[in-house]
Amino acid sequence: MSSQIGAGYGTWEARMRGERPVVLEPVSCLTPKYQKSEWVAVIHNNKSIFRLPGQKEQTNDKCGEWVHPLRCPNYAPTLQKTLDGSVLEHDRFVVQHSCHKPDCPICYDSWASRQATTSADRLFQAINLYRKEGYKIETPRGFYPMGRIDHIVFSPPQDLAKELIKTPGGSRTLRTMAIDIMKNAGVVGGAIVFHPFRQNDIREPNFNPDMPEGVWYESPHFHVIGCGFIDKSNDVYASTGWTYKKMDRRATVQGTIKYTLTHCGIADGFQALTYFGLFSNNKIVVDTIEKVTEPIKCKACGEALHLYTLVPNDNDGFDVDWSQDRGVYLHIVVKKTYKLRDKMKWVYDPAMCGYVRK
Repeated sequence: MSSQIGAGYGTWEARMRGERPVVLEPVSCLTPKYQKSEWVAVIHNNKSIFRLPGQKEQTNDKCGEWVHPLRCPNYAPTLQKTLDGSVLEHDRFVVQHSCHKPDCPICYDSWASRQATTSADRLFQAINLYRKEGYKIETPRGFYPMGRIDHIVFSPPQDLAKELIKTPGGSRTLRTMAIDIMKNAGVVGGAIVFHPFRQNDIREPNFNPDMPEGVWYESPHFHVIGCGFIDKSNDVYASTGWTYKKMDRRATVQGTIKYTLTHCGIADGFQALTYFGLFSNNKIVVDTIEKVTEPIKCKACGEALHLYTLVPNDNDGFDVDWSQDRGVYLHIVVKKTYKLRDKMKWVYDPAMCGYVRK
């Protein structure tokens, strides 16, 4: 495999100083299922303002170029097994240049990765802040501390939703309605991602045989990654006309958020991911921002990854020389810490039979 790298691309030393973008979740150049290619989403009878990610022109010629070949020092060509029989696969991949824009057909996946990393970190920090403050969620069964993060899909009445998403103002109105209904149903807050479309997938129960397989069609719904104790779905539907479904949990919250962003609704003047409730911007704010230089660690063993060399090939591109170990690779990472905008302390009040704010 090769990648075009133009003249004046920069020195290794400059890139080591962090002067080139770094994909925190790099796309592997070694496993076929991760190969990037431009894709065109066919949307059936789309009357909304929305489009799917990756559906515009490539941002520039550098998108997707190979930048940093990285490998774990413990990497082995054959898979290793641990004592419990699980497979241990050490990291080996090539970091690619990314513009981190959702409309770029090459880089929208890395945009989703970066957004998911930031969002998951914000959610976990916020939960820890509320726990330290002693915050309790009120439920019909009593008061409980902030629980686990769930993935829930809320679907509005379709005729109303399809009419609203024809305009930016209507789309924002629909999201406001969704947030109100989620709060009333028991979701105390989280990240919300709007999906204007579903794919006509033969594996899904809602597959439409009268529509070509694989096309996308209007079916507005919201993905919520948040916390709360939700009312019964039948009760929510009876009072609002909205339905919801709790989804299976993925391996990580970050992976769940990335999944929702890879096929979310993109429109001018409409944010792909926003926060609400206890996680909204008027509740959780940035406390400190710090730039640190650190290695990227192998997900299998935690060892710092080493940098290797790109060498020209006969196709005017580059291959990786895995024999030229350039030492530990360091990159610059921006780390944020958050704080509660308003400090709150919750204590148990026997007279109220529950927790109250001081």
